[in-house]
Amino acid sequence: MCGRFKNGGGSVAPLAGANIFAREDGLDRKNIIEDQYATTKHDQLGKLINYSSGKEAKVLIWTVEKVHAERRAAVQWMNA
Repeated sequence: MCGRFKNGGGSVAPLAGANIFAREDGLDRKNIIEDQYATTKHDQLGKLINYSSGKEAKVLIWTVEKVHAERRAAVQWMNA
């Protein structure tokens, strides 16, 4: 994805390091969306957390092809 565009009432832009940085209109809520078309790696989850904290994102979405049990457990722990 290149450039910045408006779509569906929110703004979306590419973010260095993550795939998509989005802000929801009316909620002032920032979102990070990361896709990984392979098996999850611990460093990818760490990078997602770093990007998100730097942008003060409230919603993190990590789409993956295959999840290792350790990464699933870490995400479930964070969501608890």
